[in-house]
Amino acid sequence: MKYKSYSATSFKHTPYYHKLSSQQQNEFNIVTKILHFKVNNYVLENLINWEDLENDPIYKLTFPQRGMVLDKDYQRLENRIEISAENSSIEMAALVARKNLYPPHMPTNDNHIQIDGLYHLFPKTLELFPTKASTCHSYCTYCHRWMPLVEQDARYTYSNDAKVIEYLQAHSEIEDVIFSGGDPMVMSASSIKKVVEPIIAFGQIKSIRFISKSLAWWPYRYTTDEDAQELLTYFDELTKRNIHVTFVAHFTHPKELQPQVVQQAIANILRSGVVIRCQGPIVKGINDDADILAELWKKQVQFGMVPYYLFVEFNYGPTGYFKIPIAKALEITQQAIRNSCGLVKTIRGPVISDKQMKLCIEGTVTIAGNKMFVLKCINSHQPENVGKIFFEKFDEFKLRLALDLIESV
Repeated sequence: MKYKSYSATSFKHTPYYHKLSSQQQNEFNIVTKILHFKVNNYVLENLINWEDLENDPIYKLTFPQRGMVLDKDYQRLENRIEISAENSSIEMAALVARKNLYPPHMPTNDNHIQIDGLYHLFPKTLELFPTKASTCHSYCTYCHRWMPLVEQDARYTYSNDAKVIEYLQAHSEIEDVIFSGGDPMVMSASSIKKVVEPIIAFGQIKSIRFISKSLAWWPYRYTTDEDAQELLTYFDELTKRNIHVTFVAHFTHPKELQPQVVQQAIANILRSGVVIRCQGPIVKGINDDADILAELWKKQVQFGMVPYYLFVEFNYGPTGYFKIPIAKALEITQQAIRNSCGLVKTIRGPVISDKQMKLCIEGTVTIAGNKMFVLKCINSHQPENVGKIFFEKFDEFKLRLALDLIESV
């Protein structure tokens, strides 16, 4: 299959647009002026059930819904479109709506000084955002990074390798590098080599990770794309040079793992010596069900991958549309783990993070008559916190922990 992507404008010229009801078309036309939208032919043809869109998980994951934007902003934009307002007026209303959804969110280094495209949150790990990786094969509606990518904010990415090398040399403790985006797998094999080679050349880096949704959105990247074999060969070369390579695959629903081409792509990557770890968020109306999560993890193990992280969604942006209470997320996750075999229990979740720590919600406990969430620190800006147990007051309806934590004694 040859890759073809569609914007909100070009999608209207496909037969799939006419499968939407008139109400769905109207909402699509308005909401996509505010939120990002990009989909490709593989997703349209293979992953969405066009006869039952209301219940289709992949449709909800790729097509922005009215509930993802504030009602006042939707109404303002709809009114301006109805009266045929000038384009500048419509664009301004869309911009205001976007800003209302998304607060400033820029990568910072360990001293909270902005360094374009570099994110050094945990001591041993540096996360990098190459400029050429600032898009994806399709866009996820639950993405919390969509704003700087859509706005093409140059501060979010880097294109100067020398800057990265200089930073690494100043921080000899870093031994693990993450390539993120967007999606680094939208880059050609040659471009991937160009961003990786300078970073591993002087021996400091022992492991690299590629965080990608491409296995779900465009598996042909690893089967029949023009440079698929070149990329797989490079993966193999890296592992033979004693660089531990991890492919961190985003999967949200078992449906993403059903096509045969996905299973072939997974096998090709594993054959190169790369480890595939799977992560994704728990999202309302998509996978907030113990049976769905258990099936997702079971398939991941079946195809040779490792269940890794189950994240809790952020509050801001369209991700708020997918939020479920922390207590419910914990209950669903624990039930899914109970329903799974031992190999699935590599999963960590629900996981929350802020600018200081990444924590796994382990369960609940009652202390002196007070019910508390129990959280374990997985990683931290301050290494002494790693492994520590923290508590926060239990609230059945709380959508996100405030991280006003009480440390165990």
